[in-house]
Amino acid sequence: MIGTLFESHDITTMKQKTPKLPDQFTLQETHIDVKSSSGNVYIVTKSSCTCIGYSFHRECRHYKQARELGLIEQLEKQREKKLSITVSEHARVLRKEAIRQFLKKKQVIFTESVIDKIEKVMTSTTKPEDVLRMVVENE
Repeated sequence: MIGTLFESHDITTMKQKTPKLPDQFTLQETHIDVKSSSGNVYIVTKSSCTCIGYSFHRECRHYKQARELGLIEQLEKQREKKLSITVSEHARVLRKEAIRQFLKKKQVIFTESVIDKIEKVMTSTTKPEDVLRMVVENE
């Protein structure tokens, strides 16, 4: 246990060391480029590798090393982060459209800048009367 603690931490500062990525691995946005010992570059994704060994055995040293280094997990985290940004942008568009429809139904005159301001402060507990109040405040 002590050996493990000292191997993974800098003894002078007791901060955890960030493992250095081996030169043959390059983390991209959607995959990992792996330069093999033969000089070929293979693409490792969260579920595959482009090398011939992976196509036969569903396992290879490139994929195994990437997984052991935590790179497969990092790819998944990057994907989740990107997905949440996309979903939130989609939600913003839907909220804006709902505000537009609500105000049209109430026959309230509004501008797009008012819609933008309201959407930014809207929450799941915002009531219709709050939206009407915000329109008046932002005119």
